[in-house]
Amino acid sequence: MRGSWIASAAVLPAVALSPSALAAPRQSGTIAFTTTAPGAPTGIDTALDFTNPDQPDQKAPSLRSFSITFPAGTVIDTAVQDQCHATDAELYLEGAAACPSSSRVGGGTLVSDTGSTDPSVPRYVTNVVTQFNAQDDLRGVADSQSSPSFRTITHSRLSGTTYNTIVPPFPTFSASDPFTGFKSWRLHDDPFVKAGRASFSTPPRCPSTRYWTVTASFAYWDGVTQALASRSPCTRRSTGA
Repeated sequence: MRGSWIASAAVLPAVALSPSALAAPRQSGTIAFTTTAPGAPTGIDTALDFTNPDQPDQKAPSLRSFSITFPAGTVIDTAVQDQCHATDAELYLEGAAACPSSSRVGGGTLVSDTGSTDPSVPRYVTNVVTQFNAQDDLRGVADSQSSPSFRTITHSRLSGTTYNTIVPPFPTFSASDPFTGFKSWRLHDDPFVKAGRASFSTPPRCPSTRYWTVTASFAYWDGVTQALASRSPCTRRSTGA
């Protein structure tokens, strides 16, 4: 365990736990398939909320990166749907218009938390997100609903059944935390099928538990890492498959 150490005492050893082991959960919610059928085309629904468990009235700690891992047997094929080949410079300049509409995967909203206590500066900012398919990459274009507006580009790189994302850092108004945090994520990705092939399919079997587990890992700027296991319900076939 990173950062742990054992100090000898007269009677019993004392173990100092890492910040990750001591920290209360900073995120809650669900990441789930949009279908319960095994081996079927599916979309993804993400509903996550973030908090500062030590000071609930303060902004949530800033997130450095995160990964989402879908269960074994999930099939992800980014070659099925049209792909967006725009450069980051083009995405910053043109926004969602830089990608063909046929490459759109889904989208939703992210609410960021600046930690501002200044009445003239909003603490919470809603960002409208559009996601596009690329080669082993899910591209996100987020436009803030603020004045002035700003745009953020993200890449969620696919490795096996895991998407890895680096969170772009934005300055914060909080003296104790370097960057803007999140309040909530609400995203919906649509299923897509072309010529009998799906870009995203559920595992071929539903476990006896009657749910699949989607796991997410969150790494924060203060060194804390945490995990979230989300249950996605599934339906077992009458044959017991």
